[in-house]
Amino acid sequence: MGTPSDTSAAHQKTRFRRRLILVTALTAILVGTAFASRPAWHYFKSWRSRRLAAQAESLMARNAWPAATEKARAAFLLSRTQPSAQRALARALSHATNAAALQLWQVLIANNRATITDRQAFIELAIRVGAPGEAASELKKLLAQTPPQPVNLWLASQFYAALGDRWQTEVYAARAYRREPTNQQYRLFWSSLHFNSPEASQRIEARSNLWAVAQQPNTLGLEAVEFLAHQPGLTEDDLQRVTSLLQGQPANGIREQLLALRLQIRLKPTHRAELLDQAAARYESAAPETRQQFAVWLNQLGEFQRTLDFLPMPEALKRQDYFLARADAMAALGQWEQLQNILNSGQAPLEAVYASAFRARCALQLANAATAAPH
Repeated sequence: MGTPSDTSAAHQKTRFRRRLILVTALTAILVGTAFASRPAWHYFKSWRSRRLAAQAESLMARNAWPAATEKARAAFLLSRTQPSAQRALARALSHATNAAALQLWQVLIANNRATITDRQAFIELAIRVGAPGEAASELKKLLAQTPPQPVNLWLASQFYAALGDRWQTEVYAARAYRREPTNQQYRLFWSSLHFNSPEASQRIEARSNLWAVAQQPNTLGLEAVEFLAHQPGLTEDDLQRVTSLLQGQPANGIREQLLALRLQIRLKPTHRAELLDQAAARYESAAPETRQQFAVWLNQLGEFQRTLDFLPMPEALKRQDYFLARADAMAALGQWEQLQNILNSGQAPLEAVYASAFRARCALQLANAATAAPH
């Protein structure tokens, strides 16, 4: 039989072993949880990112682009490597013609995650933002498919148009149109290229197409009307018809209204002053942006004095866009000294760099090179 001290020591050893086992078990559980929680968190982020991307795509399908863009950004910020998030944000940015989308499309393409539609969207955006060279390689791959899809031929026509290659533009525009003659976009573009074709059959077909598309109350119809409106040699009946079509377009904003007004002036040149006076009175109380556009349009028409009358100096001094339109008119009329006085008074609503540029121009026009130099 052992002594009390031996029994106490045995109990202490047993308690120590139990504690050691418990601590070891707890440590293993904590370490395991730490390693397990990281993949779980990443899985949750990826799942949430895909869900937000899907919501963004749904909003895009309903043309709710601002909300779609917010969802797409949130999806991408949660998981930058998630293809669905990259695609959703690329689509949203492409809709806004934001060149930042090019990099997202390129990542999808490089990782073999891009669909044919994705690659086409990449090419189209590159052309729109003035970087067709970015898309040359991808376009070449799409064109190598057999048979070539009409949309790829169309993209090729836009690509070569951006490069200024008229012959290749016409070749691919014709191929896209002939493969899908019911596509109004292809039809309109091909027809605009052949409106003045030396070949009578092409010219007749192109003009017939354009007048037909111009009847449509949509974006393409408006494009066709605007194209016709800028063509020289239209008969009086043609001008009246185009004016009527412009005024009947649902999207009849200030740009379309001014184009119709220009056509009315072409129809009735002896009534030019009367028509311009009526327009000035109509836009006198319009929104500031509309008034500024009308003033710029008057300058383009060479009606510089009318611009000064439409935007009096006290009013022009309140807004930079007003002042710039008025300053252009003053410059065209040779009113350099008056313009210089306004600039020197410090009243002009211009940033310092623009004010200096205007002062330099005024000084040069007034034969004062010494004053122009520091500006």
